[in-house]
Amino acid sequence: HIIIATLVQAGILKTLQRMADDDENPFQDAMTGFFDPGIYDYNFQTDHPIGQANLGLLDAMIASDIGGLGADLTGVRAQFVALANPTVKPFESVTLHAFLTTKGTCPRKEVTPQGGWLTITLSDDVERHAPVVWQQVGTHFVRVTQFPAVEAAGEYIAKVSQGFSTLYVDDAYGVI
Repeated sequence: HIIIATLVQAGILKTLQRMADDDENPFQDAMTGFFDPGIYDYNFQTDHPIGQANLGLLDAMIASDIGGLGADLTGVRAQFVALANPTVKPFESVTLHAFLTTKGTCPRKEVTPQGGWLTITLSDDVERHAPVVWQQVGTHFVRVTQFPAVEAAGEYIAKVSQGFSTLYVDDAYGVI
């Protein structure tokens, strides 16, 4: 229905619909199919074979300036392409720390707690995140605690058990 609304807004819907009844129009079959009442989805995806074919047909209509609509169809084509090919940024709001942690590749920095406290110093500002503190047990790492959100250069302190002599903290940004 968005496609039909786009054609209405461009003021060319009725002219294109009439082409389906014009036996002399080289795009009669295309318009008959396009305006079939049973069709609700149209493919204009640039990376899909059907979308490419549909865009090719639209380009042919534009090139022939069918019904004097070449300029109008050029504008409509741009809208169809934009609607069918949205820009997707799935990791736009994901921190590097979250990304590396999810992949299991977050670098860790060896740190030494003192008296049940662990202090880390960030040498530079980073994205707001909460680094995890780990204990190494054999070849595995076990979560001990997590710092509250860190982001600005400076010191951060976390409470840990006094039994730890060496721990590891996520260092996704290489600033600890």
